[in-house]
Amino acid sequence: MYNGVIENLKIVALVSLCAYPLIKHPSLIRAILKVASYKEKTVIGIYFGVLSIIGTVTGVEVFNYIRIHAGMLGPVAGGMIGGPLVGLIAGIIGAVYRYSNGNITAAPESFAILLAGLIGGLLFLTSKNKKINLLKVYVFALIAELIRVVLIISNIYPESLAGVYLSMVAIHMIIVNPFGVMILVSLVKDIQYNQNLTGANYAEKSLEVAKQSLSVLEDGYDETSMEKIANIIYRYVEVPAVAIQSADGSCVFVGSESIKSRIRESNDSTILSPSKRNQFMNFEKYQQDMVIMKAPLRIQEQIVGELQFYKMSNEIVATDTKMIEGIASLLSLQIQNALLNDQEKLMIQWEFNALKAQVNPHFLYNTLNVIKTMIRLNPEKSQDLIVDLADFYRRSLSERGDLIPFVEELKLVKSYMDLQEARFGNKISLSIDIAPEVYSLSFPSFTIQPLVENSIIHGISNDEEVRLEIKIEAKISEGNMVVHVSDNGSGFDEKILAAPYNDVKPKKSGIGLNNINMRLKSMYYNRYTFSLSNTDIGALVTLIIPVDEGVNHANEN
Repeated sequence: MYNGVIENLKIVALVSLCAYPLIKHPSLIRAILKVASYKEKTVIGIYFGVLSIIGTVTGVEVFNYIRIHAGMLGPVAGGMIGGPLVGLIAGIIGAVYRYSNGNITAAPESFAILLAGLIGGLLFLTSKNKKINLLKVYVFALIAELIRVVLIISNIYPESLAGVYLSMVAIHMIIVNPFGVMILVSLVKDIQYNQNLTGANYAEKSLEVAKQSLSVLEDGYDETSMEKIANIIYRYVEVPAVAIQSADGSCVFVGSESIKSRIRESNDSTILSPSKRNQFMNFEKYQQDMVIMKAPLRIQEQIVGELQFYKMSNEIVATDTKMIEGIASLLSLQIQNALLNDQEKLMIQWEFNALKAQVNPHFLYNTLNVIKTMIRLNPEKSQDLIVDLADFYRRSLSERGDLIPFVEELKLVKSYMDLQEARFGNKISLSIDIAPEVYSLSFPSFTIQPLVENSIIHGISNDEEVRLEIKIEAKISEGNMVVHVSDNGSGFDEKILAAPYNDVKPKKSGIGLNNINMRLKSMYYNRYTFSLSNTDIGALVTLIIPVDEGVNHANEN
Protein backbone atom coordinates (compact mmCIF):
# COMPACT_ATOMS: atom_id res chain seq x y z
CA MET A 1 0.00 0.00 0.00
CA TYR A 2 2.84 2.38 0.87
CA ASN A 3 4.52 2.02 -2.54
CA GLY A 4 1.19 2.58 -4.29
CA VAL A 5 0.67 5.84 -2.40
CA ILE A 6 4.18 7.01 -3.27
CA GLU A 7 3.66 6.28 -6.98
CA ASN A 8 0.33 8.11 -6.94
CA LEU A 9 1.95 11.10 -5.22
CA LYS A 10 4.58 11.26 -7.98
CA ILE A 11 1.82 11.42 -10.62
CA VAL A 12 -0.05 14.15 -8.72
CA ALA A 13 3.18 16.15 -8.35
CA LEU A 14 3.81 15.93 -12.10
CA VAL A 15 0.26 17.04 -12.97
CA SER A 16 0.50 19.96 -10.53
CA LEU A 17 3.83 20.99 -12.05
CA CYS A 18 2.29 20.93 -15.54
CA ALA A 19 -0.62 23.07 -14.27
CA TYR A 20 1.60 25.80 -12.86
CA PRO A 21 2.06 27.80 -16.13
CA LEU A 22 -1.73 28.00 -16.55
CA ILE A 23 -2.25 29.12 -12.96
CA LYS A 24 -0.16 32.24 -13.69
CA HIS A 25 -1.96 32.98 -16.96
CA PRO A 26 -4.28 36.04 -17.05
CA SER A 27 -7.09 34.00 -18.65
CA LEU A 28 -7.34 31.75 -15.59
CA ILE A 29 -7.24 34.76 -13.28
CA ARG A 30 -10.12 36.32 -15.21
CA ALA A 31 -12.04 33.02 -14.99
CA ILE A 32 -11.65 33.06 -11.21
CA LEU A 33 -12.84 36.68 -11.15
CA LYS A 34 -15.88 35.76 -13.33
CA VAL A 35 -14.85 38.00 -16.25
CA ALA A 36 -13.42 35.40 -18.65
CA SER A 37 -14.92 35.06 -22.13
CA TYR A 38 -16.31 31.77 -23.47
CA LYS A 39 -13.26 31.50 -25.70
CA GLU A 40 -10.94 31.80 -22.70
CA LYS A 41 -12.97 29.23 -20.75
CA THR A 42 -12.76 26.85 -23.69
CA VAL A 43 -8.97 27.19 -23.81
CA ILE A 44 -8.76 26.63 -20.05
CA GLY A 45 -10.98 23.56 -20.37
CA ILE A 46 -8.72 22.12 -23.08
CA TYR A 47 -5.68 22.72 -20.87
CA PHE A 48 -7.25 20.88 -17.93
CA GLY A 49 -8.24 18.12 -20.38
CA VAL A 50 -4.57 17.78 -21.33
CA LEU A 51 -3.75 17.54 -17.60
CA SER A 52 -6.23 14.64 -17.43
CA ILE A 53 -4.38 12.92 -20.27
CA ILE A 54 -1.04 13.51 -18.52
CA GLY A 55 -2.47 12.06 -15.30
CA THR A 56 -3.56 8.96 -17.22
CA VAL A 57 -0.44 8.49 -19.37
CA THR A 58 1.93 8.70 -16.40
CA GLY A 59 -0.03 6.10 -14.46
CA VAL A 60 1.68 3.00 -13.04
CA GLU A 61 0.40 -0.41 -14.14
CA VAL A 62 -0.54 -2.75 -11.28
CA PHE A 63 -2.16 -5.73 -13.01
CA ASN A 64 -3.96 -6.60 -16.27
CA TYR A 65 -3.21 -3.12 -17.74
CA ILE A 66 -5.03 -1.52 -14.78
CA ARG A 67 -3.18 1.51 -13.51
CA ILE A 68 -2.88 3.83 -10.55
CA HIS A 69 -3.35 7.23 -12.19
CA ALA A 70 -4.63 10.82 -11.71
CA GLY A 71 -6.81 11.15 -14.78
CA MET A 72 -9.63 12.74 -12.80
CA LEU A 73 -7.42 15.47 -11.36
CA GLY A 74 -7.67 17.82 -14.35
CA PRO A 75 -11.48 17.72 -14.90
CA VAL A 76 -12.52 18.00 -11.25
CA ALA A 77 -10.00 20.78 -10.46
CA GLY A 78 -10.85 22.57 -13.73
CA GLY A 79 -14.57 22.54 -12.90
CA MET A 80 -13.92 23.86 -9.39
CA ILE A 81 -11.68 26.66 -10.63
CA GLY A 82 -13.24 27.69 -13.95
CA GLY A 83 -16.85 26.53 -13.69
CA PRO A 84 -19.10 23.94 -15.38
CA LEU A 85 -18.00 24.71 -18.96
CA VAL A 86 -14.32 24.24 -18.11
CA GLY A 87 -15.09 21.04 -16.18
CA LEU A 88 -17.24 19.64 -18.98
CA ILE A 89 -14.63 20.28 -21.69
CA ALA A 90 -11.82 18.82 -19.57
CA GLY A 91 -14.01 15.84 -18.67
CA ILE A 92 -14.85 15.08 -22.30
CA ILE A 93 -11.19 15.22 -23.37
CA GLY A 94 -10.03 13.08 -20.44
CA ALA A 95 -12.88 10.58 -20.90
CA VAL A 96 -12.30 10.14 -24.64
CA TYR A 97 -8.61 9.53 -24.11
CA ARG A 98 -9.19 7.07 -21.28
CA TYR A 99 -11.75 5.11 -23.30
CA SER A 100 -9.40 4.90 -26.29
CA ASN A 101 -6.85 3.05 -24.13
CA GLY A 102 -9.20 0.11 -23.57
CA ASN A 103 -8.91 -2.59 -20.79
CA ILE A 104 -11.62 -3.91 -18.48
CA THR A 105 -12.18 -0.62 -16.58
CA ALA A 106 -12.15 1.72 -19.59
CA ALA A 107 -15.90 2.31 -19.94
CA PRO A 108 -16.83 2.97 -16.28
CA GLU A 109 -13.65 4.95 -15.68
CA SER A 110 -14.27 7.17 -18.73
CA PHE A 111 -17.78 7.91 -17.51
CA ALA A 112 -16.39 8.70 -14.04
CA ILE A 113 -13.88 11.18 -15.51
CA LEU A 114 -16.70 12.99 -17.33
CA LEU A 115 -18.75 13.11 -14.12
CA ALA A 116 -15.71 14.48 -12.24
CA GLY A 117 -15.69 17.59 -14.41
CA LEU A 118 -19.39 18.17 -13.73
CA ILE A 119 -18.91 17.59 -9.98
CA GLY A 120 -16.15 20.22 -9.96
CA GLY A 121 -18.48 22.62 -11.81
CA LEU A 122 -21.17 21.96 -9.19
CA LEU A 123 -18.81 23.13 -6.44
CA PHE A 124 -18.10 26.28 -8.46
CA LEU A 125 -21.84 27.03 -8.74
CA THR A 126 -22.55 26.39 -5.05
CA SER A 127 -19.59 28.40 -3.71
CA LYS A 128 -20.72 31.75 -2.28
CA ASN A 129 -19.25 34.62 -4.34
CA LYS A 130 -17.03 31.99 -5.96
CA LYS A 131 -14.88 31.75 -2.82
CA ILE A 132 -13.01 28.47 -2.55
CA ASN A 133 -13.25 26.46 0.67
CA LEU A 134 -10.53 23.79 0.74
CA LEU A 135 -12.57 21.46 2.96
CA LYS A 136 -15.40 21.50 0.41
CA VAL A 137 -12.81 20.96 -2.34
CA TYR A 138 -11.58 17.82 -0.59
CA VAL A 139 -15.11 16.50 0.02
CA PHE A 140 -16.20 17.02 -3.60
CA ALA A 141 -12.97 15.48 -4.96
CA LEU A 142 -13.39 12.52 -2.61
CA ILE A 143 -16.98 12.05 -3.80
CA ALA A 144 -15.77 12.03 -7.41
CA GLU A 145 -13.16 9.35 -6.59
CA LEU A 146 -15.67 7.22 -4.68
CA ILE A 147 -18.12 7.39 -7.61
CA ARG A 148 -15.33 6.16 -9.90
CA VAL A 149 -14.57 3.23 -7.57
CA VAL A 150 -18.23 2.26 -7.27
CA LEU A 151 -18.71 2.35 -11.05
CA ILE A 152 -15.66 0.17 -11.67
CA ILE A 153 -16.39 -2.39 -8.95
CA SER A 154 -19.99 -2.65 -10.15
CA ASN A 155 -18.94 -3.30 -13.76
CA ILE A 156 -15.61 -5.15 -13.51
CA TYR A 157 -15.44 -8.64 -14.96
CA PRO A 158 -14.78 -11.18 -13.68
CA GLU A 159 -16.25 -10.10 -10.34
CA SER A 160 -13.40 -11.77 -8.46
CA LEU A 161 -11.16 -8.90 -9.58
CA ALA A 162 -13.23 -6.36 -7.63
CA GLY A 163 -11.51 -7.11 -4.33
CA VAL A 164 -8.08 -7.10 -5.93
CA TYR A 165 -8.80 -3.77 -7.65
CA LEU A 166 -10.04 -2.22 -4.43
CA SER A 167 -7.01 -3.25 -2.36
CA MET A 168 -4.27 -2.72 -4.95
CA VAL A 169 -5.48 0.31 -6.92
CA ALA A 170 -8.58 2.09 -5.67
CA ILE A 171 -7.48 2.64 -2.08
CA HIS A 172 -4.32 4.52 -3.17
CA MET A 173 -6.21 6.82 -5.53
CA ILE A 174 -8.92 7.53 -2.93
CA ILE A 175 -6.22 8.60 -0.47
CA VAL A 176 -4.00 10.66 -2.78
CA ASN A 177 -6.05 12.18 -5.62
CA PRO A 178 -8.39 14.40 -3.49
CA PHE A 179 -5.28 15.94 -1.92
CA GLY A 180 -3.92 16.56 -5.41
CA VAL A 181 -7.05 18.53 -6.23
CA MET A 182 -6.57 20.53 -3.02
CA ILE A 183 -3.00 21.37 -4.09
CA LEU A 184 -4.17 22.80 -7.41
CA VAL A 185 -7.03 24.75 -5.89
CA SER A 186 -4.89 26.11 -3.03
CA LEU A 187 -2.61 27.66 -5.66
CA VAL A 188 -5.70 29.44 -6.97
CA LYS A 189 -6.42 30.83 -3.50
CA ASP A 190 -3.04 32.56 -3.70
CA ILE A 191 -4.30 34.34 -6.83
CA GLN A 192 -7.41 35.49 -4.94
CA TYR A 193 -5.23 36.78 -2.10
CA ASN A 194 -3.13 38.80 -4.55
CA GLN A 195 -6.31 40.25 -6.09
CA ASN A 196 -7.48 41.36 -2.62
CA LEU A 197 -4.13 43.06 -2.05
CA THR A 198 -4.36 44.72 -5.45
CA GLY A 199 -7.88 45.98 -4.66
CA ALA A 200 -6.68 47.61 -1.45
CA ASN A 201 -3.76 49.24 -3.28
CA TYR A 202 -6.16 50.56 -5.92
CA ALA A 203 -8.33 52.11 -3.21
CA GLU A 204 -5.27 53.89 -1.85
CA LYS A 205 -4.34 55.13 -5.31
CA SER A 206 -7.89 56.43 -5.83
CA LEU A 207 -7.68 58.38 -2.60
CA GLU A 208 -4.29 59.85 -3.50
CA VAL A 209 -5.58 60.90 -6.93
CA ALA A 210 -8.59 62.57 -5.27
CA LYS A 211 -6.38 64.42 -2.78
CA GLN A 212 -4.05 65.82 -5.43
CA SER A 213 -6.91 66.70 -7.79
CA LEU A 214 -8.57 68.78 -5.09
CA SER A 215 -5.83 71.41 -5.12
CA VAL A 216 -5.85 71.50 -8.93
CA LEU A 217 -9.58 72.24 -9.03
CA GLU A 218 -9.37 75.13 -6.56
CA ASP A 219 -8.81 77.48 -9.52
CA GLY A 220 -11.76 76.06 -11.45
CA TYR A 221 -12.51 73.28 -13.91
CA ASP A 222 -11.18 73.91 -17.41
CA GLU A 223 -9.00 72.23 -20.02
CA THR A 224 -5.81 73.12 -18.13
CA SER A 225 -7.04 71.54 -14.90
CA MET A 226 -8.33 68.53 -16.87
CA GLU A 227 -4.85 67.95 -18.27
CA LYS A 228 -3.24 68.25 -14.83
CA ILE A 229 -5.71 65.75 -13.39
CA ALA A 230 -5.15 63.35 -16.29
CA ASN A 231 -1.41 63.49 -15.60
CA ILE A 232 -2.00 62.80 -11.90
CA ILE A 233 -4.14 59.76 -12.72
CA TYR A 234 -1.63 58.51 -15.31
CA ARG A 235 1.15 58.82 -12.74
CA TYR A 236 -0.64 56.71 -10.11
CA VAL A 237 -2.61 54.23 -12.24
CA GLU A 238 -0.82 51.59 -14.28
CA VAL A 239 -2.55 51.97 -17.64
CA PRO A 240 -1.06 52.82 -21.06
CA ALA A 241 -3.19 55.95 -21.44
CA VAL A 242 -5.75 58.18 -19.68
CA ALA A 243 -8.22 60.60 -21.24
CA ILE A 244 -10.73 63.04 -19.74
CA GLN A 245 -13.52 64.30 -21.94
CA SER A 246 -15.83 67.21 -21.06
CA ALA A 247 -19.47 67.71 -21.95
CA ASP A 248 -18.61 70.19 -24.74
CA GLY A 249 -16.43 67.61 -26.49
CA SER A 250 -13.02 68.95 -25.48
CA CYS A 251 -10.63 66.20 -24.50
CA VAL A 252 -7.20 65.82 -22.95
CA PHE A 253 -5.11 62.71 -23.50
CA VAL A 254 -2.06 61.49 -21.55
CA GLY A 255 -0.34 58.26 -22.49
CA SER A 256 2.76 56.39 -23.50
CA GLU A 257 4.51 57.28 -26.73
CA SER A 258 3.61 53.90 -28.20
CA ILE A 259 -0.12 54.58 -27.73
CA LYS A 260 0.19 58.10 -29.16
CA SER A 261 2.01 56.78 -32.22
CA ARG A 262 -0.65 54.14 -32.76
CA ILE A 263 -3.34 56.83 -32.72
CA ARG A 264 -1.40 59.01 -35.15
CA GLU A 265 -0.75 56.10 -37.50
CA SER A 266 -4.40 55.05 -37.50
CA ASN A 267 -5.56 58.68 -37.87
CA ASP A 268 -8.17 57.87 -35.21
CA SER A 269 -10.12 60.83 -33.81
CA THR A 270 -12.04 58.75 -31.23
CA ILE A 271 -10.59 60.56 -28.25
CA LEU A 272 -11.07 63.97 -29.81
CA SER A 273 -14.83 63.72 -30.35
CA PRO A 274 -17.56 63.30 -27.73
CA SER A 275 -18.78 59.74 -27.24
CA LYS A 276 -22.36 58.75 -26.46
CA ARG A 277 -22.94 59.61 -22.84
CA ASN A 278 -23.59 56.54 -20.71
CA GLN A 279 -24.95 56.62 -17.17
CA PHE A 280 -22.82 53.63 -16.19
CA MET A 281 -19.35 52.17 -16.50
CA ASN A 282 -18.85 50.57 -19.94
CA PHE A 283 -16.21 49.08 -22.23
CA GLU A 284 -15.56 50.07 -25.85
CA LYS A 285 -13.34 48.12 -28.22
CA TYR A 286 -10.45 50.25 -29.52
CA GLN A 287 -8.38 48.75 -32.29
CA GLN A 288 -7.78 44.99 -32.14
CA ASP A 289 -6.06 44.41 -28.81
CA MET A 290 -7.11 47.40 -26.72
CA VAL A 291 -10.24 48.41 -24.81
CA ILE A 292 -11.33 51.85 -23.58
CA MET A 293 -12.84 51.63 -20.08
CA LYS A 294 -15.25 54.55 -19.68
CA ALA A 295 -16.83 55.93 -16.51
CA PRO A 296 -19.14 59.00 -16.54
CA LEU A 297 -18.44 62.16 -14.56
CA ARG A 298 -21.70 63.38 -13.03
CA ILE A 299 -23.07 66.43 -11.29
CA GLN A 300 -26.36 65.32 -9.78
CA GLU A 301 -28.31 63.88 -12.75
CA GLN A 302 -26.24 65.55 -15.46
CA ILE A 303 -23.33 63.88 -17.25
CA VAL A 304 -20.58 66.51 -17.49
CA GLY A 305 -17.75 64.41 -18.85
CA GLU A 306 -16.11 61.05 -19.06
CA LEU A 307 -13.01 59.41 -17.59
CA GLN A 308 -11.32 56.94 -19.96
CA PHE A 309 -8.65 54.31 -19.30
CA TYR A 310 -6.92 52.67 -22.26
CA LYS A 311 -5.80 49.13 -21.48
CA MET A 312 -4.82 45.93 -23.31
CA SER A 313 -7.90 43.70 -23.51
CA ASN A 314 -6.09 40.62 -22.16
CA GLU A 315 -4.94 42.48 -19.03
CA ILE A 316 -8.29 43.75 -17.69
CA VAL A 317 -9.40 42.35 -14.32
CA ALA A 318 -12.26 43.18 -11.94
CA THR A 319 -10.19 45.53 -9.78
CA ASP A 320 -9.60 47.80 -12.81
CA THR A 321 -13.35 48.39 -13.02
CA LYS A 322 -13.60 49.23 -9.33
CA MET A 323 -10.68 51.64 -9.57
CA ILE A 324 -11.99 53.69 -12.50
CA GLU A 325 -15.48 53.81 -10.93
CA GLY A 326 -14.01 54.98 -7.61
CA ILE A 327 -11.83 57.68 -9.18
CA ALA A 328 -14.70 58.86 -11.40
CA SER A 329 -17.05 59.11 -8.40
CA LEU A 330 -14.60 61.13 -6.30
CA LEU A 331 -13.62 63.29 -9.28
CA SER A 332 -17.31 63.97 -10.00
CA LEU A 333 -17.75 65.36 -6.51
CA GLN A 334 -14.70 67.59 -6.84
CA ILE A 335 -15.76 68.88 -10.27
CA GLN A 336 -19.19 69.67 -8.86
CA ASN A 337 -17.62 71.83 -6.19
CA ALA A 338 -15.39 73.59 -8.72
CA LEU A 339 -18.27 74.44 -11.08
CA LEU A 340 -20.70 75.81 -8.52
CA ASN A 341 -20.88 79.56 -8.15
CA ASP A 342 -21.83 81.19 -4.86
CA GLN A 343 -25.54 81.22 -5.55
CA GLU A 344 -25.58 77.57 -6.65
CA LYS A 345 -23.53 76.59 -3.59
CA LEU A 346 -26.09 78.24 -1.33
CA MET A 347 -28.99 76.41 -3.01
CA ILE A 348 -27.47 72.92 -2.82
CA GLN A 349 -25.15 73.33 0.19
CA TRP A 350 -27.03 70.63 2.08
CA GLU A 351 -26.38 68.10 -0.68
CA PHE A 352 -22.69 68.87 -1.07
CA ASN A 353 -22.12 68.76 2.69
CA ALA A 354 -23.80 65.38 2.87
CA LEU A 355 -21.69 64.00 0.04
CA LYS A 356 -18.56 65.59 1.48
CA ALA A 357 -19.25 63.79 4.78
CA GLN A 358 -19.50 60.50 2.89
CA VAL A 359 -15.98 60.86 1.49
CA ASN A 360 -14.42 62.05 4.73
CA PRO A 361 -10.66 61.30 4.42
CA HIS A 362 -10.55 59.97 8.00
CA PHE A 363 -13.29 57.48 7.17
CA LEU A 364 -11.42 56.39 4.03
CA TYR A 365 -8.07 56.10 5.81
CA ASN A 366 -9.59 54.11 8.68
CA THR A 367 -11.39 51.78 6.28
CA LEU A 368 -8.25 51.23 4.18
CA ASN A 369 -6.26 50.43 7.32
CA VAL A 370 -8.87 47.86 8.33
CA ILE A 371 -8.73 46.31 4.84
CA LYS A 372 -4.92 46.14 5.00
CA THR A 373 -5.10 44.30 8.33
CA MET A 374 -7.83 41.96 7.06
CA ILE A 375 -5.72 41.02 4.01
CA ARG A 376 -3.22 39.40 6.37
CA LEU A 377 -5.70 37.90 8.80
CA ASN A 378 -8.72 37.08 6.65
CA PRO A 379 -8.26 37.56 2.85
CA GLU A 380 -11.86 36.60 2.07
CA LYS A 381 -13.22 39.16 4.55
CA SER A 382 -10.96 41.85 3.04
CA GLN A 383 -12.48 41.19 -0.37
CA ASP A 384 -15.97 41.69 1.10
CA LEU A 385 -14.87 44.99 2.66
CA ILE A 386 -13.54 46.28 -0.67
CA VAL A 387 -16.89 45.44 -2.25
CA ASP A 388 -18.70 47.21 0.63
CA LEU A 389 -16.51 50.31 0.20
CA ALA A 390 -17.19 50.43 -3.54
CA ASP A 391 -20.92 49.89 -2.94
CA PHE A 392 -20.99 52.65 -0.31
CA TYR A 393 -19.50 55.25 -2.68
CA ARG A 394 -21.58 54.05 -5.60
CA ARG A 395 -24.78 54.56 -3.61
CA SER A 396 -23.56 57.84 -2.12
CA LEU A 397 -22.77 59.42 -5.46
CA SER A 398 -25.23 57.88 -7.90
CA GLU A 399 -28.66 58.62 -6.38
CA ARG A 400 -30.83 60.95 -8.47
CA GLY A 401 -32.89 63.80 -7.10
CA ASP A 402 -33.89 64.75 -3.58
CA LEU A 403 -36.11 61.72 -2.96
CA ILE A 404 -35.27 58.01 -3.15
CA PRO A 405 -37.06 54.86 -1.99
CA PHE A 406 -36.58 54.37 1.74
CA VAL A 407 -35.09 50.92 1.12
CA GLU A 408 -32.23 52.51 -0.88
CA GLU A 409 -31.40 54.73 2.07
CA LEU A 410 -31.24 51.61 4.26
CA LYS A 411 -28.89 49.89 1.78
CA LEU A 412 -26.51 52.84 2.05
CA VAL A 413 -26.65 52.56 5.84
CA LYS A 414 -26.01 48.80 5.63
CA SER A 415 -22.86 49.26 3.50
CA TYR A 416 -21.63 51.95 5.91
CA MET A 417 -22.29 49.76 8.98
CA ASP A 418 -20.50 46.75 7.45
CA LEU A 419 -17.37 48.88 7.14
CA GLN A 420 -17.70 50.31 10.66
CA GLU A 421 -18.36 46.90 12.21
CA ALA A 422 -15.17 45.62 10.58
CA ARG A 423 -13.33 48.43 12.36
CA PHE A 424 -15.04 48.39 15.77
CA GLY A 425 -16.11 44.73 15.91
CA ASN A 426 -18.59 43.93 18.68
CA LYS A 427 -18.42 47.46 20.09
CA ILE A 428 -21.28 48.57 17.79
CA SER A 429 -24.48 47.00 16.49
CA LEU A 430 -27.44 48.09 14.38
CA SER A 431 -31.02 46.87 14.62
CA ILE A 432 -33.79 47.78 12.20
CA ASP A 433 -37.54 47.70 12.81
CA ILE A 434 -39.31 48.90 9.66
CA ALA A 435 -43.00 48.53 8.81
CA PRO A 436 -43.29 46.72 5.42
CA GLU A 437 -45.25 49.55 3.80
CA VAL A 438 -42.45 52.03 4.47
CA TYR A 439 -39.76 50.42 2.29
CA SER A 440 -41.12 51.69 -1.03
CA LEU A 441 -42.00 55.22 0.14
CA SER A 442 -40.04 58.22 -1.10
CA PHE A 443 -37.60 59.60 1.43
CA PRO A 444 -35.03 62.45 1.46
CA SER A 445 -31.69 60.94 0.46
CA PHE A 446 -28.60 61.04 2.70
CA THR A 447 -30.66 61.57 5.84
CA ILE A 448 -30.35 58.37 7.89
CA GLN A 449 -26.68 57.63 7.25
CA PRO A 450 -25.40 60.94 8.76
CA LEU A 451 -27.51 60.23 11.87
CA VAL A 452 -25.99 56.76 12.24
CA GLU A 453 -22.51 58.21 11.67
CA ASN A 454 -23.21 60.84 14.32
CA SER A 455 -24.23 58.11 16.79
CA ILE A 456 -20.97 56.26 16.23
CA ILE A 457 -18.73 59.34 16.45
CA HIS A 458 -20.35 60.78 19.56
CA GLY A 459 -21.76 57.66 21.20
CA ILE A 460 -19.05 55.04 21.09
CA SER A 461 -17.28 54.48 24.40
CA ASN A 462 -13.60 53.92 25.15
CA ASP A 463 -14.67 51.15 27.50
CA GLU A 464 -14.16 47.83 25.72
CA GLU A 465 -17.04 46.30 27.66
CA VAL A 466 -19.61 48.90 26.55
CA ARG A 467 -21.47 48.16 23.31
CA LEU A 468 -23.05 50.99 21.28
CA GLU A 469 -26.47 49.85 20.11
CA ILE A 470 -28.07 51.87 17.30
CA LYS A 471 -31.69 51.33 16.29
CA ILE A 472 -33.66 52.53 13.25
CA GLU A 473 -37.45 52.40 13.39
CA ALA A 474 -39.97 53.57 10.79
CA LYS A 475 -43.75 53.34 10.48
CA ILE A 476 -46.80 55.12 9.07
CA SER A 477 -48.93 57.10 11.52
CA GLU A 478 -51.85 59.41 10.64
CA GLY A 479 -50.66 59.94 7.07
CA ASN A 480 -47.06 60.65 8.08
CA MET A 481 -43.86 58.64 7.94
CA VAL A 482 -42.35 58.51 11.42
CA VAL A 483 -38.67 57.59 11.67
CA HIS A 484 -36.68 57.17 14.89
CA VAL A 485 -32.89 56.81 15.10
CA SER A 486 -31.76 56.08 18.66
CA ASP A 487 -28.67 54.88 20.49
CA ASN A 488 -27.52 54.07 24.00
CA GLY A 489 -24.61 56.53 23.94
CA SER A 490 -23.96 59.61 26.06
CA GLY A 491 -26.85 61.65 24.61
CA PHE A 492 -26.93 65.17 23.16
CA ASP A 493 -25.45 68.29 24.71
CA GLU A 494 -28.10 70.85 25.76
CA LYS A 495 -26.96 73.35 23.11
CA ILE A 496 -27.29 70.71 20.40
CA LEU A 497 -30.82 69.87 21.53
CA ALA A 498 -31.89 73.45 20.78
CA ALA A 499 -30.19 73.58 17.36
CA PRO A 500 -33.21 72.56 15.23
CA TYR A 501 -35.27 75.41 16.69
CA ASN A 502 -32.94 78.31 15.91
CA ASP A 503 -30.62 79.46 13.15
CA VAL A 504 -27.48 79.26 15.28
CA LYS A 505 -25.31 76.21 14.65
CA PRO A 506 -23.52 75.24 17.89
CA LYS A 507 -19.93 74.05 17.83
CA LYS A 508 -19.53 70.27 17.66
CA SER A 509 -23.18 69.92 16.75
CA GLY A 510 -22.66 66.51 15.20
CA ILE A 511 -22.58 65.16 11.67
CA GLY A 512 -25.14 66.92 9.51
CA LEU A 513 -27.84 67.60 12.14
CA ASN A 514 -28.36 71.27 11.30
CA ASN A 515 -27.87 70.46 7.63
CA ILE A 516 -30.64 67.82 7.69
CA ASN A 517 -33.02 70.21 9.43
CA MET A 518 -32.46 73.01 6.90
CA ARG A 519 -32.89 70.60 4.05
CA LEU A 520 -36.20 69.24 5.38
CA LYS A 521 -37.40 72.79 5.86
CA SER A 522 -36.70 73.64 2.20
CA MET A 523 -38.61 70.53 1.10
CA TYR A 524 -41.60 70.43 3.46
CA TYR A 525 -41.83 73.93 4.99
CA ASN A 526 -43.82 73.60 8.22
CA ARG A 527 -45.21 70.14 7.45
CA TYR A 528 -42.38 68.18 9.02
CA THR A 529 -40.83 67.50 12.43
CA PHE A 530 -37.14 67.08 13.16
CA SER A 531 -36.47 66.77 16.88
CA LEU A 532 -33.52 65.77 19.05
CA SER A 533 -33.98 64.43 22.57
CA ASN A 534 -32.27 62.46 25.28
CA THR A 535 -33.82 59.29 26.67
CA ASP A 536 -33.04 57.25 29.77
CA ILE A 537 -30.41 55.30 27.84
CA GLY A 538 -29.05 57.70 25.22
CA ALA A 539 -29.94 59.91 22.23
CA LEU A 540 -33.03 59.94 20.02
CA VAL A 541 -33.67 61.67 16.67
CA THR A 542 -37.26 61.80 15.38
CA LEU A 543 -38.27 62.66 11.81
CA ILE A 544 -41.89 63.05 10.77
CA ILE A 545 -42.68 63.85 7.15
CA PRO A 546 -45.97 63.74 5.20
CA VAL A 547 -46.43 60.64 3.07
CA ASP A 548 -48.71 62.07 0.35
CA GLU A 549 -49.06 65.82 0.33
CA GLY A 550 -45.50 66.43 1.49
CA VAL A 551 -43.98 64.16 -1.12
CA ASN A 552 -46.00 65.73 -3.91
CA HIS A 553 -44.95 69.14 -2.78
CA ALA A 554 -41.34 68.04 -2.63
CA ASN A 555 -41.47 66.69 -6.15
CA GLU A 556 -42.96 69.90 -7.44
CA ASN A 557 -39.99 71.75 -6.04
